[in-house]
Amino acid sequence: MEYIALGPDHCTFTFKKQTVGDFPGYYHYHRGLEFYYVHQGKGHVVLNQRIYELQPGKLFIYRPYQLHKLHVDTDEAEPYTRSIILFEPAVFELYVKPYPKLHQLFMSLWKEEQELQVYELNPFHDMLIPVMDHYAQRLRDTKDGEKAPVFALLLLQLLETIHPLWKQGTTLSKLRSRTLKHSETIMEWVEERYAEEIGLEWIASKLHLSKHHVSRLFRKETGSSITEYIANRRIRQACSLLGSTSLSIQTIGQRVGLHNTSYFCQLFRSMTGVSPQRFRKEIDPWHDLASKG
Repeated sequence: MEYIALGPDHCTFTFKKQTVGDFPGYYHYHRGLEFYYVHQGKGHVVLNQRIYELQPGKLFIYRPYQLHKLHVDTDEAEPYTRSIILFEPAVFELYVKPYPKLHQLFMSLWKEEQELQVYELNPFHDMLIPVMDHYAQRLRDTKDGEKAPVFALLLLQLLETIHPLWKQGTTLSKLRSRTLKHSETIMEWVEERYAEEIGLEWIASKLHLSKHHVSRLFRKETGSSITEYIANRRIRQACSLLGSTSLSIQTIGQRVGLHNTSYFCQLFRSMTGVSPQRFRKEIDPWHDLASKG
């Protein structure tokens, strides 16, 4: 779980952020809707039980509190460069609503459990970069508390660029045409059974492979262990339940497959930095809008 300060304008825009050294990959999720554009670098992204190739010109869209992980290969000759646009969708819906076709796209990206979250924007690169640079400068020159209308113009431009691709659904068709990797099949099983007893032995038997081979394969394809992925998926769901229901801590632990309440609280604290009780008290009102949608 990442706590990202969005400030009084409920948005943040980081243009061409660079990393030259090691890029630590880890599963995370955060408030807000995120548009993540890759300028330079290679690697892969684990998102929505799929593995996507990370490469220049791709735009990844992460829904509020959606589990995802990036693994990037970096070196001094080719730094990892990306632009990160993060905002509270409940706030910026008001700016998009006057434009029906863009509002339909906006609501789909925000609220629908759909697979089309990766867009190939290379054909628009020469047009898109000057626009992003322009708004990055405008936002730097605008006072805190007055940035939302400027940010909304950037958001509308991005939605206008994405809309034809979303309408055509070309990216989704390409993704569905390929055979799933073993790790993607495992992530689908975890999605279906994270609230139940699910472990390496059960997964290995389903794939008719040894536990060692399955474990090594999953780590090679995703950069993490199966145990780490299951734990993150369970805690991510616990965060959602803590923010959108009044269920007891014990019940939430049971709902996500962690029946020992003491262990659930210990794991939750180790992964989020706070206890479940404190998380529930400190969560902001925008979380309810995002999670109940």
